[in-house]
Amino acid sequence: MENMISCQRNLFNIPDEIVYLNTAYISPLSLKVEKAINKGCKLETQPWKIDPEFHFFHQIKETKIIFSNLFNISYKNVSLIPSASYGISTAANNIKLTKTKKKILILKDQFPSNVYPWMELSKKQEGVLEIIDELNETTLTEEIINKISEEVAVVAIPNIRWTDGYIIDLKKVSNTCKKFDVNLILDLTQSAGAMQIDLKEINPDFAIIANYKWMLGPYSTGFLYISDKFIDGVPLEETWIGRKNSQDFSKLTDYQSLYNSDSIRFDMGQRANFSLLPGVKAALEQLHDWSIKKIENTLYQNNMIICKGLSDLGFEILAEKNRAPHFISARLPRYDGDSLINNLKKNKIFISERSGYLRITPHLWNNEEDFFKLINCLKSLIY
Repeated sequence: MENMISCQRNLFNIPDEIVYLNTAYISPLSLKVEKAINKGCKLETQPWKIDPEFHFFHQIKETKIIFSNLFNISYKNVSLIPSASYGISTAANNIKLTKTKKKILILKDQFPSNVYPWMELSKKQEGVLEIIDELNETTLTEEIINKISEEVAVVAIPNIRWTDGYIIDLKKVSNTCKKFDVNLILDLTQSAGAMQIDLKEINPDFAIIANYKWMLGPYSTGFLYISDKFIDGVPLEETWIGRKNSQDFSKLTDYQSLYNSDSIRFDMGQRANFSLLPGVKAALEQLHDWSIKKIENTLYQNNMIICKGLSDLGFEILAEKNRAPHFISARLPRYDGDSLINNLKKNKIFISERSGYLRITPHLWNNEEDFFKLINCLKSLIY
């Protein structure tokens, strides 16, 4: 099909007998990314080859531009971060609660990195952390929108629920947030790279992405989007490179009170990671070459095969309208999830279990043979 991508297993170091369906846990690095990281590591064995202008500045700008093109934003609003918690803590560090606007909305069972910073903020500024719990006769999107009011200062949510892949319409949530002057902070770690996301259209205040899942990049790397509203805000750490004129190494002790231009102030310390940054760039280039929209279409079509097999075995799965195109959660109440996971591992099939759901998250390295092996193995285990 025109909008589908054929199996890309040859680009990864995955043995034929391994069925890896666990991208939501951690993605394998491609051979291209591995090569780029190895090249970066080799550079550090000969540090006299490190070029200050290129490795501390130009390469980072190039990487930000590739990232920004994928999400329809300016590279000047993009910062390099080491983790989702770093980005969310940066956002929380720039939020001021008031007596009349003190509520922070999060989801029940949200990933901890997008919970703890808000717990601390509400404690320090005497705010109220409100958890959106069970669904009524509405969608998760509608539940969030119904909770937004004049009292709400922050909505901190993901694009999809990490336990089961329940999708949220971020555009609708954003529109309501703008109506009530509410700050929207997004953790896109479980969707960016697998779903087409237009940050210009959604227009959040902050968006955070860790690279080691659907972005197919190395661990301890990520990106932070900062809206123009907060671009002059307070960084989480005070780095030398975040200050004005930091390009001139000979004058670094001419201490500056002014920050560098645009989002550089929010970049993590040691952002010029000579080993990992080339791998980040290589992963972004791969996503660009494939097209995120084509990745989304391919994962959706492939997941339909798995969903059909799971339904035939009696598993409960989310309705198609409520689940993300790249994410499958399945529950079989009468069976122990841990036991199924361990038995699948013995058959060299790798998935996760989260909050009572089997979480199945394939990618382009998978093929129909992998899918049928999973279904057949599950069938042998439960019957």
